[in-house]
Amino acid sequence: MRLPAERIAELIGELDAEDAKSKSRRAQARFPFQAGRCVVALQHPGSATPQSFDVPTRNLSASGMSFLHGGYVHSGSACSVELIGLHGTWTHVSGIVVRCQYVQEGVYDVGLKFNRLIAPEEFCRGAVSFTVLLVEDCPATARIHQHVLEQFNAKVQLAANGLEAVDLAAANRYDAILMDMDLPVMDGLEATRRLRANGYHGLIVAATGMDRPEDQARCLQAGCDAYVAKPINRRELETILGALKREPLFSSLEGGEDVANLVAVFVDGLPDLVRSIESAFVRREVEELARLAKRVRNEAGVFGFAPLSEQAGRLESLVRATQDLSSLTAVLRELTQLCGLTRRTLRSSTGGV
Repeated sequence: MRLPAERIAELIGELDAEDAKSKSRRAQARFPFQAGRCVVALQHPGSATPQSFDVPTRNLSASGMSFLHGGYVHSGSACSVELIGLHGTWTHVSGIVVRCQYVQEGVYDVGLKFNRLIAPEEFCRGAVSFTVLLVEDCPATARIHQHVLEQFNAKVQLAANGLEAVDLAAANRYDAILMDMDLPVMDGLEATRRLRANGYHGLIVAATGMDRPEDQARCLQAGCDAYVAKPINRRELETILGALKREPLFSSLEGGEDVANLVAVFVDGLPDLVRSIESAFVRREVEELARLAKRVRNEAGVFGFAPLSEQAGRLESLVRATQDLSSLTAVLRELTQLCGLTRRTLRSSTGGV
């Protein structure tokens, strides 16, 4: 397919716009996946050998992908693709062509269904999800903010007041809390102070209609990491939350369903471990904090999460070397963020789903 990159980008934008208008329901969420040149091998029915092509990709899901091609491809044609992950490794995925739509002369939009499920967030940063606690007492405002957050691929839980937010954060793990300041029962400032006093090290973003410099300073002094004025500017919020869309951590272990189940049990237990670590930090229980860090270091290493194991080991060493735990806040925050990045699945290259 001989088209300049600018024209290919235009065509992909037009096709995406058509998809948005159709509002078609799909079993798997699709994410923009413009990876540039991607190698696919197509084998038409009745053909003895496959042919390899460099194609521009369009979108990706757990069960398939779309790409542009310079010729018509029969439905049912066997196809394989080499996907490069965010971590730099290659994964071979095979499937069959389920759709070939004419776009213009010499350009077809091809839909491929994979023979097995993949983890799209391993290859596409837009597919990386994160959890947000949205603290907002106005139902209409909450709906709008939830819609914006979900467009960033966030999983959103709602709290109507500051006290509810404190209780939810004690029982669940969130990558970020979007905290309104003017709340009933307990305002956002006091809720933030209590969260920090309880050892919560996650991102807290203040959202308020108060836009004076002294208001912003009060939010930051209470323990907020960032500040957005209402009505919330979408781009500003995207910039703040963009740091959460880091490369997810998949286990490097190889194996089948049994291994994947063991990894899942470890990952599912991490939120409780994080809360125990934060609690020991707040109570200044040095030995308990070191013990828990060592546990994470050992278990993360066993289950194939090397970055998490290394960070836990770093925390353990620093805890044993100093009595001033307040200096370890940044190290602990990085550890809790890495825990949130771990995934229950193995890398796609190992056949995990």
